[in-house]
Order: sequence, then structure tokens, then C-alpha cells
Amino acid sequence: MPDEFRYDLDFRPETYFEPENPDLATLSRICGTSRRRDVEEAVARGDRVLEDSLCSKLDDNERTIASSIHPSLMGGEYLPDFLPGEVEIARIDLDSTTCDAISLRARSGSDRIRYRLVDEYMESECEYRLSQESSRKPLTMKKLIRILDESRYSDGSDESNGGIVGRFRLEYLSYAPTLREIEELRDFASVSSVYYPDLERWYQEASEEWYLEKRATYGFEPKLRPKPEPPAGREAGASSTRKRIRRVSAAERVVEIAAEMEQVVEGLLSEVAAVSSATDVEKARGPPR
Repeated sequence: MPDEFRYDLDFRPETYFEPENPDLATLSRICGTSRRRDVEEAVARGDRVLEDSLCSKLDDNERTIASSIHPSLMGGEYLPDFLPGEVEIARIDLDSTTCDAISLRARSGSDRIRYRLVDEYMESECEYRLSQESSRKPLTMKKLIRILDESRYSDGSDESNGGIVGRFRLEYLSYAPTLREIEELRDFASVSSVYYPDLERWYQEASEEWYLEKRATYGFEPKLRPKPEPPAGREAGASSTRKRIRRVSAAERVVEIAAEMEQVVEGLLSEVAAVSSATDVEKARGPPR
């Protein structure tokens, strides 16, 4: 288990549904793993984001195009639709060919917050049995971790102690694994959350502990990697999305691109005119004597 003193496990968001920064809810409803990452990076740089890229899911035609570019671009795009008022509070992304995703979601009930786990291969909402299905307030980080570590498949087929995150390592670990196999499984499942910024770091540390344990178990020399540190200047539990999303419509962007191209063309014409003028001057001077 990661060092609890390095984390504020009592941290809980004030709300999932009307956050101080409404862009958290927008980000939490982008199913596509690659698209969400691109938006987060754009926000961090202060760049504007096309409104079309903020949609929850791509349509069938867009998914076909994305998969033709690379299968990893399909990650998260086949998650079930959000229920009315529902947001994603945590996410597990797998380093599989199609970057499959599992989403922990919250929706407001009459007097309690209801939770459910969904993935991209679900046949019903009852595929997962959560260790906690509701709460009156948003979860503390400690309780969120407990849900991820203690929830199981509803049919009882997964009774290992790996939880939703660790079960994938146990499932793919062979009887006598090679060192390369252990290294690949170390980061096979990654966890993130727009509401719990330190959740990713917690599971990175847990993955490293698993890795070191397996190296020792199967007789490989230990190889340490530095523990993940919180980003500089950010207190534990603080929001990772302080900047707002700067939206721009596709039509506006087309107009901007046209204006940019016009400037480029004008610049090229000016250069051509300058070269032509210089040539005329040389011709007027005549050949050197």
C-alpha cells in the first residue's frame, strides 16, 4: 500500500454536480481517452479547444475513421451513454490494443449519490458489484480507493484480492513470468480522475510496489524508480483544472484559418514582388563591364 502520509485521504470534492469550475463536469463527460487527454493538455497550455471535441462520444462514422488511424483512438469511445445528470468521478484506462476503459460514475438521487461501474463490453448495468453503491456526500479519496480496490464482478467470477485495478495484472500474469512481462504489466492499468487529482499518483505508487514485489518473488534483481511526486505548487487534493476551457466553434476556426492563410499568401506575394523588383533592377543595370 502506498504511504498514506503522502496523501490527503480525507479530501472530498464539495460536489460532483455543480463544481466551482464547471469545466470539471465537461471533462468528466468526455468518454474518449485520447480526446480527453488532448483537451486537458490544451487547457494546460491555455490553447482554445474545438467545441466538437468536447462531445461525450464519437458517432459510428467518427469511430470508424478514428479506428482506421489507430485502434488506440477508440479507447473509451464505446462506453455506455451517461444517464441524465451523471458524471465520471474516476477512470481506469488499460494499455490494451484498443485502450479499453472502465468508468466509475456518479449521479444524484433524491437524497443520496448513486454510483455505478461501466466498461466498453457491458451487457447490463449489473456486471459489477460495488463495495459501496451510494453516499450522502461525495466520497473521500479513501472511500473512492476502497470502491476501486474492493468491487467485483457481479457474477462472482472475480474473487481475487486485486480489485478492479489489480485484477488485470493477475489475469495476464503467467505462471512463470519473464521480467519483460512483469515490466509491461506494471503500468497496464492506470487510474485518473478530474475530481481527485492525487488518485493517479496513488495508483502509480501502488503499481510500483506490485512491480517490486513480483521482481523479488520471481528472483529478479530489484530496480527502484522514484516515487511519483505531486506537481510543484499544488497542495494535496487541489484541483488539477484551474484554467477554464477556451471554446471555439468549427465555423469560427474555419474563418480564422482562412484569415491566417490570407496573411501567408500576402506574405508570399510580397516576397515574390521583392524578388521580382530586385531582378528588374539588375536587368536595368545591364551586364557588368
